[in-house]
Amino acid sequence: MEHVVIVGGGFAGVWSAAGAALARGDADLRVTLVAPNEHMVLRPRLYEPEPDLAKVELGRVLGPIGVEHVRATVSAIDTERRVLVADGEQLGYDRLVLAAGSALVPPRDLPGAERLFDIDTLDGARRLTEHLRGRDGCTAVVVGAGFVGLEAATALADRGRVLLVDRSDVVGHQLGPGRAGRSSRRWTGWASSAACGRP
Repeated sequence: MEHVVIVGGGFAGVWSAAGAALARGDADLRVTLVAPNEHMVLRPRLYEPEPDLAKVELGRVLGPIGVEHVRATVSAIDTERRVLVADGEQLGYDRLVLAAGSALVPPRDLPGAERLFDIDTLDGARRLTEHLRGRDGCTAVVVGAGFVGLEAATALADRGRVLLVDRSDVVGHQLGPGRAGRSSRRWTGWASSAACGRP
């Protein structure tokens, strides 16, 4: 039996597993997803006030489509032998999809680092939510004026002043030229600030 292994339990990994399960049809194909957590975290929604609602149990998605979930972290891949090592156990594969995603590397030894928050992980979003509880009229700085940065800044604008910082010359550059310009005009109309472009 051919074995497809997907490394990663985010959007790309789950969609890859679903695609393999769909393409399998009646063929004799085993599909396994390897990820350390039992939930897929919907990272683009972690800015919302209840971040714990931004997760989906992998078993609810993978079980009905016949995909096995191995809860483990991959530490090595031997492409010649077609074997990976997950939590010390070897797992063979015929085809491998790497969809492990990315992880934020927070700055170290930065003065004021205790006041830095991220919405890259569920734990980070929980920490921000707890910090914001009961705080209104505060000033927040959001670094990044892409999709998620705009969503976060918009949500924080209800609580006080927001400074939106990005290297791009316009707010919402990922939206394309026409929409980015409209986003910039709307954002500056909300009485918050945007600092765009390189210094």
